[in-house]
Amino acid sequence: MKKAIVAILLICAGSTTILAQENTPRYTASSQHYQVVSHVSQNHADTTSDALEALFRFYNSYFHFDPSILDTKMQVRVFSSNDAYVAYASELIDPPQDEYVYLHYTDPARSQLIGWYEDSEDNQTAFSHQAFIQFLRAFVPNPPLWMREGFAVYFEQSHYDIEFDSVSYKENLAWLSTLKNALAADELDVISPEQLVVMNTETASQQIEDFYPRAWAMISFLMHSPVREYNRILWDAISRLEASRTTEENSRIISEKVFRWVEPATFREDFHFYLQTRRTFRDLVQEGVDLYAENKYGMAEQLFVRALNLQDSNYIPYYYLGLINYTRGNYTLADFYFNTALDLGAEKAVALYA
Repeated sequence: MKKAIVAILLICAGSTTILAQENTPRYTASSQHYQVVSHVSQNHADTTSDALEALFRFYNSYFHFDPSILDTKMQVRVFSSNDAYVAYASELIDPPQDEYVYLHYTDPARSQLIGWYEDSEDNQTAFSHQAFIQFLRAFVPNPPLWMREGFAVYFEQSHYDIEFDSVSYKENLAWLSTLKNALAADELDVISPEQLVVMNTETASQQIEDFYPRAWAMISFLMHSPVREYNRILWDAISRLEASRTTEENSRIISEKVFRWVEPATFREDFHFYLQTRRTFRDLVQEGVDLYAENKYGMAEQLFVRALNLQDSNYIPYYYLGLINYTRGNYTLADFYFNTALDLGAEKAVALYA
């Protein structure tokens, strides 16, 4: 995934392309805002089109762009195998990237999201990430880098639910531990907030390991801070975006007209405090285990439920929720939790005994 981000940061908007020969069957689906070409199946083309429209609605619930200004449908092409994808992508970028990548050109009709399909969590994450970048750049070709990549990471755990034809949002805290470790080591401001909001492509690509998590953290902070003035900064920043500006111009305008209202030292202090107080899945589980050991079952239960809201594929919260409900005499519910823990890989001897 990180390699794809580097590629996107470095793609030149005016690059010349030579399209590879297509040797596999193609299936098409056209929706209100997308033109999808699938080399998987017609059902895949239709489902991908539906997923993209749902993601479009979800993304735009934050940005409130006017869809009527789009002159052309966004182009998407998905291959059935990595080999087929690489054969096509190698004519467009060097080297070809894994999973999905969005290629942006000055001519919107040439811009396209390309990738290859695999039924995996990583593949869905890459799809959501790059689909957001395509969405944003369709309206604002050159948004600030921190906003583009920060929101892309913020949204990348949001996946399409085919049953309800809607997007299921899950908060992405994948970078939280990295940032909390940097904060503990007094290294968080290796890229300060003031530097981040005006960072250009060249500088970001040189500091990609630091830029990527901090871009996400800026979005998360401005989105979830209990201080309403910080929430206002994000919405004001979005409203200041202009399609006719360069990345540097959009970044500078937002820095000068929006962030000028906050005092840098206070902003950094509140930003650091926000990251310190956010809990990862591991934090919540460990605190829950400690509280369970102290017989504080109600408090432990709340933490395990919160942990499952972040990650529902780990057996530990289910196992402890089983123990808590067994202690309360809720045997049917306890049985459900224990069996779920077993299905997710809990040690059989321990779970079956429980």
